[in-house]
This record gives sequence, structure tokens and C-alpha cells, in this order.
Amino acid sequence: MDAARKTAIVVGGLFVLATVASLAATSLTAPSTSSNYLTQAAAHADQVKAGALLQLTAALAVVLIAAFLFPILRRYDEGIAAGYLGVRVVEAVILVVGAVGTLLLVTLSQAYVGAGSPPDPSYSTSGVVLQGIGTWAFVADPLIFGVGAVLFYYLLFRSRLVPLWLSGWGMAGAVLVFGAGLTGLFGSFQYALAVPIAVQEMALAGWLILRGFSLNGSGRPSATGFGEKPNLAVN
Repeated sequence: MDAARKTAIVVGGLFVLATVASLAATSLTAPSTSSNYLTQAAAHADQVKAGALLQLTAALAVVLIAAFLFPILRRYDEGIAAGYLGVRVVEAVILVVGAVGTLLLVTLSQAYVGAGSPPDPSYSTSGVVLQGIGTWAFVADPLIFGVGAVLFYYLLFRSRLVPLWLSGWGMAGAVLVFGAGLTGLFGSFQYALAVPIAVQEMALAGWLILRGFSLNGSGRPSATGFGEKPNLAVN
């Protein structure tokens, strides 16, 4: 198996890991975002910690995706490839900040419960700040992700590394998820806008794992049609 084929399989697996970890993290950390988070985060501490760990896993996965793709993407436009890598690093930092904020909220919740009654008002103030960190990290993530996804799918569209319908779907989904971030910034987050890119990335992951990149022996885009098996003889 040549290097490009191996990279496609690894990247496809990382896309699945990042998506599954992010969705599971959102579900598991729900007690830390509830209205009575100061008691619920402590009551479900292990669950919330597991969610934060999954969020850190997603952060690592998004950086690795861009890192593994960079040697291939740079053949077509090094500037855009570097930009995509940089944006994904920023996205990972946002995810890490959100995860650390969640873990700190668990610590605060445990201290709040242990303090007994009546509680010190400072707990509520600190809780609002920590919960705000998680909330704004959640809002900022699709904004940054959307910018990186536009760069990525534009380069895929230009290079024909995957079928045009797949990269076009990705660009449209990237714009929608950016819009979801804007709705969260100025109103209520519209989850429906993030669905197209989530489905598209699973389709992309499946394509990369099963078919790989459409490359010819020189490392340039393959001229084969969509119904033909791409030539992956790249070192």
C-alpha cells in the first residue's frame, strides 16, 4: 500500500473519530451546561470528565487531520494548505480551552457541594464565568471550523482529489456551519445548519477509506471520470 493510500485511510478514520468524539462530548458534558450545574456537575463528575476527555480527543484529531493532509495538499497550493493547518490548530486550541473550562467547573461544583449551606455567592459568580468559557468556545468552534473547511474543500475542488460533488457539498456545508456559529454569536445556535457538514464529513471519510485520493503517478489530479477507479500509485 503506497503512502497516499495509507494517508487517505488514516485521515478518513480521524474524521470519524473527531465527529464521534465531539458528539459524545456534547452529550456527556450536558450536566455542566444545565441550569443547576453547580450541583449536577459534581453529581455526574465522572461522566462530565469523560466528556471533557473526548473533547480533548477531538482536538487532537482535528490537528492530525490537517497534519497528515498537508504533504498532499501542498502540492496544489502550499499557502492554502498551510492556512488550513493553521486554522485547525486554532480550532484545537478552542476545543482544549472548552474542555479545561468544563473540568474546572467540575472542581468548582464539588467545592460548592462540599461547602454546605448557605453557599458562598462567589461560587455562583465563578460558575457563570466558567460556564461562559464553555459556551463561547462552543460558539467559536463552528466559526473557526467553517473558515478552515472552506479552505480545505476549495482546495479539494481545485485539485480534484475527490469527486466534485463531494468537495462542492463540503463547501456548502462549511458556509452553513459558519452561519450556525453566527446564529450562536448573535442569537440561539441553530443546530440544523451543522447537519449537512456532519453528514458530508462521514461521506468523505467513507470515500477516503474505501477509494482514497484521485491521484496519478506524478501526484497531480487524476483525469479519470467519477465512475473509474482512481490511480493511487503515489509514493
